[in-house]
Amino acid sequence: MADLHFSSLKILSLNVRGIRDSTKRKSIFIFCRRKNADLIFLQETHSSDNDVKFWKAQWGDQCYFCHASQHSAGVAILLNNFKGNIIESLSSDEGRWIILVFKLDNTFFIVCNLYSHNNTTQAKSICIQLSEKLDFLKSKYKGAHMILGGDYNDAPDDLIDRVPIRISQHSRFKSTAFFCEQLAVIDVWRFFNSNTKEFTWSNANGSLQSRIDLWLISSSCLHFVSESSHDFAPLTDHKLITIHLVGNKQSQSKLRGFWKLNNNLLNDDTFCSIVEKTAEQIFGDANMNHTLKWEFFKFKVREAAIRRSKEIKKRNDTKEISIMNELNILMKKDALSDDEEIKLKRLKEEIDNAYINMAKGAFIRSKAKWLELGERNSSYFFALEKRNQRRNNISALKIDNNITTNHLDISKHVGSFYKDIYKSNCNINDCDRFIESVKNFAPTISENFKTNCERPITKSEISEAIRSMKKGKSPGNDGLSVEFYLQFWDIIVDPLLELFKECLDRKEMSTSMKQGIITLIPKPDKDLLVIENWRPITLLNIDYKIISLVYAKRLKKNLDEIIAETQTGFMTNRHISSNIRLIFDLLDYSDNIDDDSLIVFLDFYKAFDTVEHYFLFKALKTFGFGPNFVSTIEMFYKNIDSCVILYPNTTKRFPVMRSVRQGCPISPFLFLIVAELLSLHILNSPVIKGLSIFGKEIRVTQLADDTVLLLKNKDQIENAISLINEFSIASGLKLNKSKCEILCLYQSNVKSLYNIPVKTCVRYLGIHVCKNDTERQQLNFSPRMEKTKTILNLWLQRDLSIFGRILLTKAEGVSRFVYPALSLNVYDSTCKNVNNLFVNFVWKNKHHHLKKSLLCGPKDKGGFGLLDFMDLNYTFKVKWLKECLKSPGSLWHFIPHNIFRNVGGLQFLLSCNYSISKLPVKMSAFYQQALLAWKLCYSHNFSPHRSIIWNNECITKRNKSLYLQNWIDKNIIYLKDLFDSEGQLLSYNDFITEKTFPIKFKDFSSVVKSVPSGLTELMKSYKKQNTPHASVSTLYINGIDLLSKKCTNKHIRECLYNAKKITPRGKFFWNATFDNINWDKAWLVPFRFCITNKVRELHLKILHNIYPSNTYISRFCDTDRKCTFCKTELESVIHLFYGCSYSATFWRKLENYILCKTTYKIKIEGKNIITYFETKEKKICTIVNLYILLGKFHIHKCKFQNSTPSFNLFLIEIEYYLNSLKLTSNKKGLSLIEIHSEMFNE
Repeated sequence: MADLHFSSLKILSLNVRGIRDSTKRKSIFIFCRRKNADLIFLQETHSSDNDVKFWKAQWGDQCYFCHASQHSAGVAILLNNFKGNIIESLSSDEGRWIILVFKLDNTFFIVCNLYSHNNTTQAKSICIQLSEKLDFLKSKYKGAHMILGGDYNDAPDDLIDRVPIRISQHSRFKSTAFFCEQLAVIDVWRFFNSNTKEFTWSNANGSLQSRIDLWLISSSCLHFVSESSHDFAPLTDHKLITIHLVGNKQSQSKLRGFWKLNNNLLNDDTFCSIVEKTAEQIFGDANMNHTLKWEFFKFKVREAAIRRSKEIKKRNDTKEISIMNELNILMKKDALSDDEEIKLKRLKEEIDNAYINMAKGAFIRSKAKWLELGERNSSYFFALEKRNQRRNNISALKIDNNITTNHLDISKHVGSFYKDIYKSNCNINDCDRFIESVKNFAPTISENFKTNCERPITKSEISEAIRSMKKGKSPGNDGLSVEFYLQFWDIIVDPLLELFKECLDRKEMSTSMKQGIITLIPKPDKDLLVIENWRPITLLNIDYKIISLVYAKRLKKNLDEIIAETQTGFMTNRHISSNIRLIFDLLDYSDNIDDDSLIVFLDFYKAFDTVEHYFLFKALKTFGFGPNFVSTIEMFYKNIDSCVILYPNTTKRFPVMRSVRQGCPISPFLFLIVAELLSLHILNSPVIKGLSIFGKEIRVTQLADDTVLLLKNKDQIENAISLINEFSIASGLKLNKSKCEILCLYQSNVKSLYNIPVKTCVRYLGIHVCKNDTERQQLNFSPRMEKTKTILNLWLQRDLSIFGRILLTKAEGVSRFVYPALSLNVYDSTCKNVNNLFVNFVWKNKHHHLKKSLLCGPKDKGGFGLLDFMDLNYTFKVKWLKECLKSPGSLWHFIPHNIFRNVGGLQFLLSCNYSISKLPVKMSAFYQQALLAWKLCYSHNFSPHRSIIWNNECITKRNKSLYLQNWIDKNIIYLKDLFDSEGQLLSYNDFITEKTFPIKFKDFSSVVKSVPSGLTELMKSYKKQNTPHASVSTLYINGIDLLSKKCTNKHIRECLYNAKKITPRGKFFWNATFDNINWDKAWLVPFRFCITNKVRELHLKILHNIYPSNTYISRFCDTDRKCTFCKTELESVIHLFYGCSYSATFWRKLENYILCKTTYKIKIEGKNIITYFETKEKKICTIVNLYILLGKFHIHKCKFQNSTPSFNLFLIEIEYYLNSLKLTSNKKGLSLIEIHSEMFNE
């Protein structure tokens, strides 16, 4: 096995003797996680189906369970940052075994966690059954390594694996011997310890001991075994057994890793003090320049961090290791003295208590984090499922058409590949020649823009830069995080500013600022054995990113002075959907194109990575940037180098002589400057002709490097490619013709043109582009629907609140559908399917207890904030109309401008009472949906004399509305313009005289006859008002000008929601029960506190009258309707929460408790429990409402735990809650702590 088949696999196994107790379970979980194993086998879990979600959440990674009862058996396999790919899993029906098949790197494993019977007959039956399953899997996965671990309840050899020795009958069934014979496996611990006596189980006094927990492995695994051991474990009478396989026997010393600061050190006073003293000493030294000072400071910080981390770890581990060592020594002895027996018992209690205390501390910390970040739009929440995903790591690669898994070979190949990529091939003469050819077309920046880029760097700029950086991101090779800089900003900001000034003066950065680490991200749906299918992102040190970000902000501010509207990438107020919409407009209105035009979608090979630095610097000068700014950019690329991280190591460093590094803040904007020269070259070339539509020629659009050519006909392709090649030779960006595609706007059966494939459907910027509208819908929404459903179903395994699930519909659902909806019309059926998917997920694919419209409502109306995708889609369409009105002549909107011009222009049309089907122009499906969306949110204040004649759905000829531009030119717009002051229709003669508009009688008659008799009669009841014509230029949505900044997507969506909102049924129910409920206050009371969403959900379910009391549940299934507590009365919401004697007692005790603690005498009544508590004293009101909310949740939990409310237990829960709040930085939580301390004199 010359090649590496797998890196490392470590598995633990432990019989836990039941972990239903939450503190014991947390203790065992902490103990196991600290062992840093890949898989953990647990036996005797005593689990049930109801436990899976919570236990999995508590473990924090993937888990596989097999249940027996809550009092016996049960096995589990816990994954701990496991890098393998689980292929299949099997389990028994009686909670005795679980099998996993997985692929780790390039090796298949079959692992089994077994808890066997101690009854021989039952043991034999289960072994035969399991052997058949494993034998089948062995034949299915040829060459797979097999590992069986667990509690066999049978010692392999009764002479040496048991005390006292048992003389067994020769014919007695031995499960270990059976498996060894049937599956060709070996007792690995005994193989390496042939004469050693050790036991994995003992009774309390040690009189009975046996080795019944063991590993049986394939003989093919033996030479990979680096550890097979037995160690003491807390809170059980079994030992922990470990097996560790290391596939890579080669030294990895030639491969280098990199250090990262543990941000927990920032909370360590000793470390912070060391950093502050180090800064004072180094930065106060006048004998070093600023660059040396900074590099030395970072070196000393790293040194201090490593040393302090070791000290903390040693301090934390020393006592535990010492106890563990003593325990293991004592437990290996054949006989113990009385003193040793006492010592053994004391040590066991000590280690048990240590893990119990750790578990209690972990409970408080995790609850604090959940209160602050759980079920919120936070990285902590969304990482709950992502932590189960495999690390992006290259474990195998195709090199010279051979697949290798050898880490050293992969490292050399990857390093060599990127060294070649970043090697400059620049020909200065070719570059200068190209720049010379375009410089006369290139715009130059304004003097203000130039001055801003040239000025010296300031302290406020670098402070703004560091504060705008996201926390929790990977640092560069110095290992120092954003959090570190923020923690010590006051003491490092001045030295950092001096460093930057010195670098700018010397025109060279410090050594570490030049260095990057490339991390590789897999491209979706690509063969990851090919190195080209990994995208490089460079991790850069924070000090470099600060100065880079300062100049990026300066550059971005006025970049639109030189970057044309044809480019939408990275530009403020420009959007990717514009590029896509333009392509669809050309397809939808291709009849208006006279030529056989076509669209060429270009692909550049590793565009960002191949930009020549010389070309970039020349481009900056061409656009007029000053010498200081150009010099700064040159400094950013002077003598820089990188390496590629291949976990857990890196390749050798190599120079980066070209590219704009992906991961650098200024790179996107520098790339736009490079790409703009390509655009200028194409737009101003006389050798090609672009596509012409509505009298406008268009040639090119761009989104960063994604470039589209719009050509008059196929004869333009050759010259267009020639132009691009000229750019390529100068810039370094090479066209990848094999990935370029052509989409014809005319009917064509040609398969390729100039070696570029011709397609009928193209994937452009993640959207499938084709002519058929149904096909567009299918390709762009169906796969997203399936993917969303799969992801949401994964989250169903977690015990989330309605609020948490709604947040997921937005983050994992809506976010996927928004993108295509921005540039495509969306069928109503698609919107309904999306909404159904979301609502079903909210209700966990069960009965819907509230209507969708209530779920979509705002919090102050009892809603949960679910997004209605139908409304969201209409909102996007209205937003598109708004953009069209703002820039009708732009490249992106000139086509709809020309279409709507046939009905008076978009602004005029939106003022009319139109019917889409009756408009006398061809409308694409997208335009139709946009106009429909407008009708749904725009209110026409109808009055006959104010009705516009044109585009009016009521005024039609041959079922088409009218539009006559010559009438409008004469200011004949409103219906009243056809009537006299008495409300009578003008005669033909009176009309042409009054309007001085000599038209033919038949033209006049045609319009007049189109006015329905009903409108004519209405006009008679109105006296014509001699007021000036009102302007139709301003469009309002619910009182807000459509074109104003106040008309946001949220405002539009609210208008659409308000048109169909309904009153919650719960309001009717409780209004009939209690008087004078302030519903705004009732709905919002749980949102005043930093509490979990489960508590809020409970409060709202009660208010909506959908709480699952027994009487409510009986509507849907046959269940006992009696009260869970008293067992006598019917369990309604009213009875459960305050009518039952148990609940009433609970509330009376709360009244007395608050009286004792605060001297406030309060009375908690039914209305207070259901809705809110009110009193003139605001602080006591706050405390009582909090206690009522948490008290209701306590009663709720007791109901489902089949226990009765306990006020003493409730006080313990309150204590845990308050302790958790103290660990948060939530303002509501900290304010509550202050109020609570003040009111309770704590």
